[in-house]
Amino acid sequence: MHTAFESLLISQSNRLLKCEPSLFEITWRECAVEALELFQIDRLSLFPNSLILFNEGKLINAQRPGIAEVQRAKYSNKKPTEYLKLLSSSKQTITFSAYELRNSNLEVLRSLYQDGAR
Repeated sequence: MHTAFESLLISQSNRLLKCEPSLFEITWRECAVEALELFQIDRLSLFPNSLILFNEGKLINAQRPGIAEVQRAKYSNKKPTEYLKLLSSSKQTITFSAYELRNSNLEVLRSLYQDGAR
């Protein structure tokens, strides 16, 4: 018997492996929303660790129903280089509490908090 997470992981892995390349991003978003629902997380934003890619719009979002999507253009003028330096950490995953977002000295993180990121 699998846990809810294991069942979701197996199901999503199969869906992503079988989907057409042209549908990958749509399928990925659907899978991401299912995971967000399972873990009760509002939003997932994948920012590239490159200012060039960021400025080219290489950002992908997924959010639960009723949660506003992150708009890349809103953040492109907020000195993302400081944020990208933070992402260059050797850690694979970086998380921020609501307090850390709200009180960060990085304008990008404070803006994410103001947009409802928790």
